Amino acid sequence: MSKSPFYVVPDFISQKTCDYLVSSSGITEPNEDHEGSAILTKTMMDEHCETLLYNRLQEVLPEIEAHYGFKTRGVESMEFSWMPEDCKDGGDVRCGNAVFIRKQWMKNKDRDFTVHLFLSTFNDATADSFDPDLEVYGGKLQFPQYKFSFNPQAGTMIVHPAGPHFIHAYSPVIAGDLFYVTFHISAESVHIYQPTDYPGDYTSWFAEIE
Repeated sequence: MSKSPFYVVPDFISQKTCDYLVSSSGITEPNEDHEGSAILTKTMMDEHCETLLYNRLQEVLPEIEAHYGFKTRGVESMEFSWMPEDCKDGGDVRCGNAVFIRKQWMKNKDRDFTVHLFLSTFNDATADSFDPDLEVYGGKLQFPQYKFSFNPQAGTMIVHPAGPHFIHAYSPVIAGDLFYVTFHISAESVHIYQPTDYPGDYTSWFAEIE
């Protein structure tokens, strides 16, 4: 298996903890646009939830540092996001530490790694049962440069470098709700992504966990 530029931690937290984080978000209705359509809703996590996740992160952070070869300088505040069914603007392409200006990505934040934590689980809605309280159809975390995406799996954490090599978007939600947490890690020394350190593609990067 080739070394992957994506570090995946299955079962980073339990389904029970996922449910707790969703219920503790304080959001009961999604935001709406001027036409009354549901849009991506975000809020910063409360101190207790953030501490819970931060303490869990400390258990796996040495493995992440060893994988990428860096030392952590800081972890940013964590953001809770909700993409409801038929959400219009969740699919915007974004970059963890840069903005797209004048046809190029310009770094504007001191971030080295982006972290996604799924709180919902993907179900293709063709199964006999679909639980809209726990499952989502759609809401895939897409990486267009690498031509693949991650299906949400509650409790799974995905880490990747924050730069323009890793622009990403979430696909539209067809049914259910997608809940996820995003935060960023900064390194003591600026992490320079070298594609040659990660030969292969998604077919070899994830062979061990498929």
